[in-house]
Amino acid sequence: MRAARLLGLLLAVLAAPLAGRAADPAPLPPQEVVGKLYALPDASNPFLNPDCRACVDRFLARPLAALVRRDAAASQGEVGVIDANPLYDAQDYEPKNLTIGVATVEGVDATVAVTFENYGQKKRILYRLERDADAWRISDIVYDRDRTLLTSLREAYPTP
Repeated sequence: MRAARLLGLLLAVLAAPLAGRAADPAPLPPQEVVGKLYALPDASNPFLNPDCRACVDRFLARPLAALVRRDAAASQGEVGVIDANPLYDAQDYEPKNLTIGVATVEGVDATVAVTFENYGQKKRILYRLERDADAWRISDIVYDRDRTLLTSLREAYPTP
């Protein structure tokens, strides 16, 4: 009887921190991650402010995040491989009719298309995302002519 009471007390003590704790919220869907990225002010844009570690880690998958940081360090405040705002594939931008499409999800990979007009030119950018343990993160951005941000960065900074 004493052992059962002791076991019950032990279980109660161990379970106490979990009581009242809500389950971890489900991660945002991929299209919402991309939408939040577009809603950020430039100061929180992980591509325009790669020194903001929280900004970079929140939105970018590790390989892309590492290369974005490496490009910022190598360029020392000058123009690097990232020579424009990757969200618009342009240095100057006044997007109109911005539409974020519904994600196509295949397992832990997703693709989200973003379309808009910039100074009268129609643009379509594809975001590739991957799901890690707790969120969807951008693993690459595909521009026209199948040019990608990740490929451009890897060509500039090959792994030794």
